[in-house]
Amino acid sequence: MELGLGQKLEQRQVLSLSMRQSLAVLQLPLPELRDYLEEQLLSNPLLEMEGVNWEPLPTAEQEIVGSHSEQEAGWEAETVTSPEEAVWRSRYDDVWEQSQTDQTGDLSAFADQGESYTDLLCQQLGEMASLPELTRKLSLYLVECLNTSGYLAFDLSELAQEKHVPLFEMEQALWVVQSLQPAGTGARSLTECLILQLAQSGDFSAHTIRLVQDDGLSLLAKNDLLGIARLLGCTKQQAQTAAEAVRRLNPIPSRGYAAGAATQYQVPEAIFHRQGGQLVIEANQTLIPRLQLNEQTAEILRQSPDASDKAYLKRQTANAKQLITCLENRQNTLALLLDEIVRRQKDFFLSGAPLVPMTMAQLAEALQVNISTISRAVQGKSIQFEGKNLWLKDLFTTGVPAAGGSVSNEGVHRQIARFISAEDPRAPLSDEDLRAALAATGVKISRRTVAKYREELGIASSSVRRKKL
Repeated sequence: MELGLGQKLEQRQVLSLSMRQSLAVLQLPLPELRDYLEEQLLSNPLLEMEGVNWEPLPTAEQEIVGSHSEQEAGWEAETVTSPEEAVWRSRYDDVWEQSQTDQTGDLSAFADQGESYTDLLCQQLGEMASLPELTRKLSLYLVECLNTSGYLAFDLSELAQEKHVPLFEMEQALWVVQSLQPAGTGARSLTECLILQLAQSGDFSAHTIRLVQDDGLSLLAKNDLLGIARLLGCTKQQAQTAAEAVRRLNPIPSRGYAAGAATQYQVPEAIFHRQGGQLVIEANQTLIPRLQLNEQTAEILRQSPDASDKAYLKRQTANAKQLITCLENRQNTLALLLDEIVRRQKDFFLSGAPLVPMTMAQLAEALQVNISTISRAVQGKSIQFEGKNLWLKDLFTTGVPAAGGSVSNEGVHRQIARFISAEDPRAPLSDEDLRAALAATGVKISRRTVAKYREELGIASSSVRRKKL
């Protein structure tokens, strides 16, 4: 083989340093943008920031809608669904209130610390050397099916059909998952969760088992010791001992473990208002950074006779102007993006209608930009509407084929919720029933997709709903 030199002509799209910086600035949410700009201010004496109030908006309660990585959101949406479960509210009130008031504190406090709940379960399964391989695989599958609170919301027979294994094998896998720590993992109801914990404690007795049933929890929520004593057929002192034992239990097995990703601190990019039947976009001017050149420092460098000072002035002036331009481009891009979102999702904001199908590719085509620009513009950003924060990425939804066109995923969510609300409580609709009902309306999705959407709504499977009667 001979070695030699040759020439080759080819075209490549290479991003300049200014373009790379512009895209990086566009991608940063406001809190991270602040940190980035503070670094630039320290390194460039020609830059100065106008007076900006970096404190979050003074709203009483802000909620991130559609976020599924928050453990606290899972507690509110999935476990506090009945008066009985209020028994444990007081145990966590201080933690919950502190998490809300800390929104104005140090952002580093919001980073999840510690081991992920899912990782902890998988590690325990990996350490079971004598576990049959099929049982191990099914156990790992069930761990992936657990919701954010550590409960199994799927019907076990449906999961067995999904994996093409006998129900017995899936039951064995569930038994393994329910033997993991923390106790209560893999429970299919609050009562089962509490019984699993009682079984691993010294408080496992006929009294505590009876108390964690529906009637007992109702009395416990009211702190009705006389009613509990009558229910258990015991003395008031024995009833109080049983009540204290149940109150020590944890209704959320996953509590105290990281969700698997850092919690994101959110500051809205803009506020949406209703005004005369129209939707008005108000940029968050109190938090949008504004940079300008420090003319006083620049004048000092201009008057310096040293050539190196003049070269430094030229270089830093160019850097400062480039950064200011990047910030202006960021705000212009976001303004165009929000205008287009409002135009397409106007009914969602004004009348509460379902989101219409909208993809990043469609917005990129409408704004005549690259799809990666849209992706960077929405990453980690939110808007505020009627006191709540909405993730920009959650406003994008693909269309599900339907008669006469397509319907958004959110529209399917609402249809499923509507069917379940109208079902006969004595014979709740299975996922297959819901799939057939949706197909009758022209929406054709798989049973597995129905189960996924149902779980996202925080609705239990048909077997669990029937058991609660």
